[in-house]
Amino acid sequence: MVQPDKRLLWHPRHDNKFVVGGNSQITLYEWAAEYPEIRHVTSQHDLHFMKCLAWSPDPAFEDLMAVGLSTGKVDLIRLEAGKQAQKNNVLSNGPTVTLPVRNTRSCNALAFNNADPNYLAVGLDKVRGDSSLVIWDISPSVPSLTIPLANPGDSSVLNILSPRQPRPEPRIPRLETQARIDPRVLQHHAPTEVVSSLAFLPSSTHLLLAGISHRWLRLFDLRAPNIAAANAASKVHGIATDPFDDHRVACFGDGVITVWDSRKLTQPLLTFSERDALADGAKIRPGSIYANIEFSSTRRGCLATLEKDAAYVRFWDILESRIQAIEGSVTGGGSSDGEAKSSRESSRATRRSWAPTLPWPSSQTQHSPKERDLTSSVELSNQPSLVLADTRRSECL
Repeated sequence: MVQPDKRLLWHPRHDNKFVVGGNSQITLYEWAAEYPEIRHVTSQHDLHFMKCLAWSPDPAFEDLMAVGLSTGKVDLIRLEAGKQAQKNNVLSNGPTVTLPVRNTRSCNALAFNNADPNYLAVGLDKVRGDSSLVIWDISPSVPSLTIPLANPGDSSVLNILSPRQPRPEPRIPRLETQARIDPRVLQHHAPTEVVSSLAFLPSSTHLLLAGISHRWLRLFDLRAPNIAAANAASKVHGIATDPFDDHRVACFGDGVITVWDSRKLTQPLLTFSERDALADGAKIRPGSIYANIEFSSTRRGCLATLEKDAAYVRFWDILESRIQAIEGSVTGGGSSDGEAKSSRESSRATRRSWAPTLPWPSSQTQHSPKERDLTSSVELSNQPSLVLADTRRSECL
């Protein structure tokens, strides 16, 4: 698995702050578009054994980070403790809450839940007799993360102990066996397997995607932990969710990007690699692999990829395409000119795409040949395929 030396995370709710984490340090930056400039805000040092990190989307916390360690423990820290405490020009590490692990092993991945930020998923290396995926409810730790105010009477600063919004439903149930371990632990999954990457679906409190043993993409429904999870055979070294589509996800492994619909993991929607960007001047580097991928939060269908040791970021435009020509020819509804035009448009769309995967439907119900053709055409028109429409790259970093 690719472990980047440093990782950049944008603020989950704002587009003007980001952190860079790596080695034993996390640095917070603020981007001022009006100047423009990037300002250094604060840093956390001496974060020994840090392997991964995640930024909480909780609106009650602007600076809450989860830091996964090589020992398996997870530390919850506040980045701007001095600012939150109204102590100007004072650096403070603030409170730290530790989520322990029963058996020492590396923490590979962390994921906060966007719909309910109290849920934190932790992915670990495998160890005999223990699970590698742990679901935590950190709400009991909220009081311990509170930063006392230097001026308690100043009402201009919101206190973390102010009334919180009701938690969304459905809630993730706690397995009875977990209560004896730690009351904050809700569930354990993936025994004797490696969990290398994690991502909650954007608007769901209970649907969790995990990269298992670098060869499976697994979807857990945490409402029903006793039901077998959905599996897709795929090289998974990292997962990205699409903020514009709750069910679209992408993963990467061995230099290949695969796009999926989480509702149907039987077949990928699209598969591509750097070879599909040769027209954009891409050069195939022997042994090159991807280090990270991410969907744009401002532009629909835009996926950014970063190769290991690359000096640029590549952007891929992914579009939906419906095969209207097939529908028109089967139903017979339309003139020959319309059919020819639709056929030409479909042909051009196919030529523009580099690696489309067409999800041809099949019906299990017995129908006449004409009914089968009509049903298939309707299903096809309702299930768009994905095509690569364009690619470009940033300037060298």
